[in-house]
Amino acid sequence: QEIIDTANYNYDKEVLENKENNNTLRKGDFVINDAISALSDWNDLFAKEKYKWFVISGTFLGLIREGGFLKHDYDIDLGIHSKDFLFENIFGKIKKTKNFVIKKIDVLKEGVCKNDSYLLTCKKQIVLLKIIHRTGLNIDLFIHYSEKDICWHGSSFHRWDNNIFNLKTYNLHGIEVFGPENSELYLTENYGNWRVPVTDFHFHTGTPNLSIIRNPSSIAMFVKRISELKSKKNFLKIKHVLKKAKILSKEDIFDLRLI
Repeated sequence: QEIIDTANYNYDKEVLENKENNNTLRKGDFVINDAISALSDWNDLFAKEKYKWFVISGTFLGLIREGGFLKHDYDIDLGIHSKDFLFENIFGKIKKTKNFVIKKIDVLKEGVCKNDSYLLTCKKQIVLLKIIHRTGLNIDLFIHYSEKDICWHGSSFHRWDNNIFNLKTYNLHGIEVFGPENSELYLTENYGNWRVPVTDFHFHTGTPNLSIIRNPSSIAMFVKRISELKSKKNFLKIKHVLKKAKILSKEDIFDLRLI
């Protein structure tokens, strides 16, 4: 609460300076030829017709806006619906190949705060496989879950919601891939004005459909980021995320019991 009150006061008084500048932003380590090689090897190992994987997020943005991978990207973003996610099969095939290794299996745990205790409210779900290609390039495979008319994916810290979407075939650097059929709707949900390139984009604050996962680690991470006071813009975006999660009230009162 003290962090939020202090930031509100100082930004209102224009005391705090913007700490963000282009010299401190992380530079992309993306080599497009490596990305093409990684996607080709992935497609050879997991034929899209059988495994139903599709390109999402920054990879899909690059495909639609630039006609290929974004030059300043960091990894390849793939998705697969939970009903098509054959974990043991995929895990086994990756273990046998020399082209890929699994770096991390991210599991979602969510709950509520009740009587000063944190209680899990759902069973653990695998939400993300972080995979490394032999070139060193990273692939994130997000498992997509459906709830009513929402299709969501995420990590142990983040969640992104989209309207349920159908898939269609696209061509990405000569490789046929699936992607959301309604590209306009999907990219607007993810990025807002997606046609205009953003040089200082960060997925922690740059995606309108971002939510907090209801667990202590996720909440602590967002509180830490808001305490860094990098800029008023960043501060207001994180406040918005906290309010969406009902951790921060309309009056800017921080209370975990609100969830």
